[in-house]
Amino acid sequence: MLLSVSRKLERISLRHFSRSDDGLASQQLRKNVINISAHGRRCHFCNLAFGDGQHFEIHNVDGDHTNLESQNVVPACELCHAVHHLDLVWRKWPGYSGKIIFLPEINQEQLNAMFWALVFAKKMKPESDEISNAIAKLESRQQAIPDFLDKLRDPFSLSVFLKKLSDQDYENRGALLNGLRWLPPVDPLLGYVNDWSSSGSAFSQLHPDNWQQLLTVVGA
Repeated sequence: MLLSVSRKLERISLRHFSRSDDGLASQQLRKNVINISAHGRRCHFCNLAFGDGQHFEIHNVDGDHTNLESQNVVPACELCHAVHHLDLVWRKWPGYSGKIIFLPEINQEQLNAMFWALVFAKKMKPESDEISNAIAKLESRQQAIPDFLDKLRDPFSLSVFLKKLSDQDYENRGALLNGLRWLPPVDPLLGYVNDWSSSGSAFSQLHPDNWQQLLTVVGA
C-alpha cells in the first residue's frame, strides 16, 4: 500500500461512500460491498474487523470513483483509506493530519493494524506510560527521514509533492518514498473505541503477541 493522493478527480467529497454519506445509492453500495462473504466484514488492507459496526469506507481499487464494478470496490478502514487520499486527511480531521515517518521495518498495513491496537489500548489505559512511550517512539521516527526527503515531513507537503509529479513518476513513487509511512493521529480515533465495544469490532486479527513483536522491531 503506497502513500497516495487523489489525482483522477479534482475534488472528492469527504462523505463519498463513507458512513456519513446518507445518499440511497451510497448506502446500498456500502451494504452490498460489506456483505460480500469474501471480505469477511474486514478491511481489505489491514484486516481490521468491523463486526456489526459502520466504521468502514469504500475504496476504489483503480482510483476511479465512477467505476463501481464489484471487483473494483472493497471495504477499507478509515486509516487504510486515508493512505490512498493523503490530500484529504487535513479536511477529514482538521488539526490532526498525523505525521510522515521513516519506518522501513514494517509496511503501512502492519503499521495501521498496530496503530488501531495502540489506540484501543490508549483508550482503555489512558495513564499507561508504556503505551504513550510506544506512540512517542513511532512519532520520533519522523527525525529519521532521509535529508533528501526532509521537506516531506507532513501529509500536506507530501500531498502537494505527489500531485505535481508526472504520471510516470507518480506510478514509480514507491522507489522514491521507500520506507516512508503515514503515522495517523491518535486523538480523532479514540472516540471509535466505544463503538467497537458495542458492535463486536476488533482492531486486528493479529494476535497481541505479534503487536509486541512489531513494536520490538521498530524499537518501541
